[in-house]
Amino acid sequence: MVLTEFFKGYLMSQTRLTNVVQLADTLTVEEQHALIVHLQDVAKRRQLTDDEWWYLLRSIQIDIPPGPLFSDRRQDWYDDDGR
Repeated sequence: MVLTEFFKGYLMSQTRLTNVVQLADTLTVEEQHALIVHLQDVAKRRQLTDDEWWYLLRSIQIDIPPGPLFSDRRQDWYDDDGR
């Protein structure tokens, strides 16, 4: 999970990273989205180190292929003959 890299820079207290990741995995998609938004808001409120900035950037990159309905053909995107 991409959140693993992002959490490393923000965890404090006694909670271990693995516990937080396990809890995040039990959230619904909507709750995971809210958690991501929250962590990005936290990052905006303070000066990030280079490593933290890099992890934040990686957290928004998608490493999965597009769905089955995606087409990379111009004809499917535009209603013209391509000229």
